[in-house]
Amino acid sequence: MGSVDLSSSIWRSKLRTRNRRPRPKGALDGRLGSASRSRLLLYASIVTPIHHLLTGLIDYAGLFPPAGLTMTSAVSNYATYRAGEDSWALARFIITASRLEEFENEMREILPDLTEERPWRLSALCGPVLDQDLADIEDFNGRHKTIHIDSVEIKVTSAQDVGAFAASVPKGLRVWFEFPLSTDPLPFITAIQKAGSRAKIRTGGVRENMFPSAEEISGFLTMCCRHNVAFKATAGLHHPFCGKYRLSYDTDDNRKVLMFGFLNVMLAAVFIYAGIRPELLAELMREPSPDGFTFDDRGVSWRHHWASHEQIEEVRAGFAIAFGSCSFDEPMRAVKQLHLL
Repeated sequence: MGSVDLSSSIWRSKLRTRNRRPRPKGALDGRLGSASRSRLLLYASIVTPIHHLLTGLIDYAGLFPPAGLTMTSAVSNYATYRAGEDSWALARFIITASRLEEFENEMREILPDLTEERPWRLSALCGPVLDQDLADIEDFNGRHKTIHIDSVEIKVTSAQDVGAFAASVPKGLRVWFEFPLSTDPLPFITAIQKAGSRAKIRTGGVRENMFPSAEEISGFLTMCCRHNVAFKATAGLHHPFCGKYRLSYDTDDNRKVLMFGFLNVMLAAVFIYAGIRPELLAELMREPSPDGFTFDDRGVSWRHHWASHEQIEEVRAGFAIAFGSCSFDEPMRAVKQLHLL
């Protein structure tokens, strides 16, 4: 991965002295729709940093590995989560654009119960035939008022494609670009920033070599923060903190790999925003438990670094937007088992 000039005193000074950063272009991204905002009001009296971090954080990707559920199961699960006590932490339903017709067929019995005040929000992953996928998405949105695709996710291998692809997306859709971490991120991040889009980082997969290093994730976060680009993460983030976990739900598959936790990633985003030295992020990413952090009514601290509630809220609203997980229950259960909720 390309390097960030961490030695620059000007860069460190900017991070240290910044108390409030302008949100990335289009940062008020609908993370909380009107219904979700209403749900958030129910939690107004809960001011723990964990609640600030988790509100509207988890994009449900049950269709994807390692869960790989059927459309029937994934839709049923999402409907259950929306009605459950943890719905305040739930964000979008993730689907590939090529499966929208299958999704519509599955939703026929649910549609009559949905309202425009609380629509299902979807994010659609586009494939190699981008024009067709975008046309299908636009047609889908035209047919529905209680289900809405409000963002698309596109993989690119060349930074030169970012601008043209972003320009081809219909107005009103937010765009996330995923690019290879093995390449220099600077051209991609600058192109994404120029296009007014967002970055997506893949933090795991079904094979060990799909998991990036702490340094790669830290470099990505630092580069996004430096260029004022919002991001989301996906894959490998079922657990709150760093550790060795199973790669698969298959009971016959005993492979384990070092995975970073979703709280590692989100807290790293909070602290880089709050002005921590970027070279410390990799150490934060490797924290194996909540014991390394102090959560209180003022915010969160790690070692001698501190971030306020206000900074956490700003990070979630305009910088660290979401992470995709094929399980919603697992991360929520794990946080509760650690007595963080």
